[in-house]
Amino acid sequence: MKEDFILFGDFHNPNLKYYAPGKLKLKMKENGKPDFVLTQLRYTGVSLSGDQGDKRFTNILQMNIEMESMDQAGLDNLRALFQLSPRIKLVPLPIRNLESALTYLGTSMESSADQNIKKLTGYLQGNSSTGGVYWTERNFTLALDNNESQLIENQLKNNRLAFSFSYAFYADVMVRSYRELISGGDPQFKKSFQANNSEINEPDTSISQLVVRANSFSVSIDLIQFPNCIKKIDINQNNTPPAYAYVEIRCHDFSNKMRPDLYFKTFQLEAQGVSGNPVTGELKFSAARPDEHTMTVNFPYAVKMNKPPRYRIIETNDSGERITMPWNYLTAWKPMIDITSTLEQLDLIEKSLDVELDPAWLEKNKPERVEIWTRYSFLRNPRVQLLAFNKDDLNALKNIILKLDKNSKIQYRVILLPSTIDNSESWRTMDEDYLLIK
Repeated sequence: MKEDFILFGDFHNPNLKYYAPGKLKLKMKENGKPDFVLTQLRYTGVSLSGDQGDKRFTNILQMNIEMESMDQAGLDNLRALFQLSPRIKLVPLPIRNLESALTYLGTSMESSADQNIKKLTGYLQGNSSTGGVYWTERNFTLALDNNESQLIENQLKNNRLAFSFSYAFYADVMVRSYRELISGGDPQFKKSFQANNSEINEPDTSISQLVVRANSFSVSIDLIQFPNCIKKIDINQNNTPPAYAYVEIRCHDFSNKMRPDLYFKTFQLEAQGVSGNPVTGELKFSAARPDEHTMTVNFPYAVKMNKPPRYRIIETNDSGERITMPWNYLTAWKPMIDITSTLEQLDLIEKSLDVELDPAWLEKNKPERVEIWTRYSFLRNPRVQLLAFNKDDLNALKNIILKLDKNSKIQYRVILLPSTIDNSESWRTMDEDYLLIK
């Protein structure tokens, strides 16, 4: 890393380097207006959460975010900065996940004098990368309750608020060896682990999801110059404005690597338009864009809110075969629909394991840290997971939740820091949901 540029080497090809995504900023329109809008939608009747009869608000904050682009001149600067030879090929680092949040200094509802920091988590969607190039623009969407929306509106009007938009990019990173991955920088533990794990060949291909860029930027909105950055819309119970993002769709099949057989997963939501004709909104989740795991459906025309919609899922596997699922009919509008594949569909089970350390065993060995390593099969691939007891919680009862193949065995191994016992024994099989280390 040099001057805020980050390069990653390829595990197999020394002539291939990956550069991290660029910085993010709020998009400005041609007239200098921030691409930012807070929409406050009031309606009576069937609410987005299924309530009925009350007059309620649904508030959505949306703003377009731009990514700093990497053109040929930028790549040439990277080559010069890192003194790379012409043989080195520079390509974008594939991003596995992207987290984003809006942070601001707000006034507590309980006391006008009490100042606190509020962090509201939203998500970025749209205009994804194609052809190995990072996306250039995405829309940040954040649902607000009435208090949050009113607070933001009041502070914007009184010119007291500067937003801070924070974000973090995650990528799958392979460390140089399995031992290096789990050593945690402790030389004594690394020496002990290496001595007792000779069956593990180096280099290992263990993957860890790590933050590769994290940053923030401030956003200030001048409502005197741009008053329509806040919109108030009153409607009856029959319809809502077009392009209003009121249904959130989640799919973690690709971000969690749960469906290696899938290439696309398409979501179609059909509602009744004000003219009586069906109106369809469509979203597509993709293995090529695993960081897009949460989106909102926007209809091109106004739809009736007193008529529940229906939805269906279309799966496209890696060989191009399309499987269209039957329509699901909803009895009421939902604010969120999760279409992530279920454990039953994937032949997986979820196990909750309780782990405890025997006090007499602790007194005998006097460890400063105890690590319980579990290994099992997930989607027919080996997986390793760590549960750690530190010096201040050695006497605690801890829990670990594992998702694994139905027929997979769970094996465990105990590592002490500093090492005071012989850890040369092989992995043990866990037969129950409770493990007492003694």
